[in-house]
Amino acid sequence: MRLEEISKYAILLVLGAVVSSACGEAAPKTPPAKPLFEKIDVFPMKGKDVHRIPSLAVSRSGVVLAFADLRKGSRADWAHDIDIVLRRSLDGGRTWGPKQVLASKKGVSMHGGPAVVDDRTGRIFKFYRYRPNAIRGSGDMVKHFDKWVAMGYANLIIHSDDDGATWSKPRKMKLKHPEKHRVGNGGHGVQLPSGRLLINGGGHRDAKGALRSFLFYSDDGGDTWRASPAGQAKGVVVEAATVALDNGDIMTNHRTEGPHRRVSIYCDGGTKLLRTYVDKNLPEPFCHASLARYSRAGCGRSSRLLFVNPPNNGSGKFSRGKRVNLTVRLSDDEGSSWGPSKSICAGPSGYSDTVVLKDKTILCLFENGKKAYNDDISIARFNLEWLTAK
Repeated sequence: MRLEEISKYAILLVLGAVVSSACGEAAPKTPPAKPLFEKIDVFPMKGKDVHRIPSLAVSRSGVVLAFADLRKGSRADWAHDIDIVLRRSLDGGRTWGPKQVLASKKGVSMHGGPAVVDDRTGRIFKFYRYRPNAIRGSGDMVKHFDKWVAMGYANLIIHSDDDGATWSKPRKMKLKHPEKHRVGNGGHGVQLPSGRLLINGGGHRDAKGALRSFLFYSDDGGDTWRASPAGQAKGVVVEAATVALDNGDIMTNHRTEGPHRRVSIYCDGGTKLLRTYVDKNLPEPFCHASLARYSRAGCGRSSRLLFVNPPNNGSGKFSRGKRVNLTVRLSDDEGSSWGPSKSICAGPSGYSDTVVLKDKTILCLFENGKKAYNDDISIARFNLEWLTAK
């Protein structure tokens, strides 16, 4: 090969590497990966103590954080001691460090809310509700709200600046809003290109306990939070999963009272509701679900979303399906339809949270068990090749 040809060839190689780097891909391209699926127990049941309400976060440096509620001596939601706990993985979810207790107090039922990461600063936020055990349930809390606030009921925030190794002291989530607000249950929030942080939550609209699901947002790196004036109040529960769409809108996928999931589309950074609809492609057993972005459109890639839940509904409205056969679905049209699907856990399985690592490994932290859906919390590690293989 002549020197002139060698120079041209070298230029083409450099240009190819630049384009590939701009698209966020390695250069040269690697062969397709082999299908991967593995399950690892993260929070096993011990005696009468169980873990519930999974929540995942991935730090800016790639550390995986798995959060859960440690329910001591009972599976119940209310009126017994519950701690907020964490385990971390430094190798993409393959192995896990010791359990850390982030919030614990005798006589208090801590209830885990979302986690969210500010990728600009690296700060990780974890939300939870501080509920004195004297509160017997949701109806009791709403009916005597001012009394319980005087006794300490609050939405609390802690943060970490070192990949979850250490955590700040808790602070109250101060909100100027007329509703009896509360942060959502588990799951993870999202960050928009503007830097805005979003998490799910809601409020009780009246003494009867009627709920409105909406988004909380922060534009100052998590220092202050506001409740969105827009929300959804049509048969939803304050458990929802959120993703930012390619066109700048926000999609929230709600748990409902059945028999299908409800989707809300917001614009203006989550402060204006554009539309809401029932997604009849997603059966609802009355259970929290998870939603995550796998890829964005561009550079030869398609826009892909992941959705995970037990896809079972009852015979009609208010008829609950079984929490079994946790399934992941893939959409390549921003959630308008759902294509390939695979069962993550064929047996009893419930709440989940799902994230995608930089190397495109998918992690799903989920409740499961041999006898009951909430015996243990495990993590599934899998890839797109496993999900799309026939």
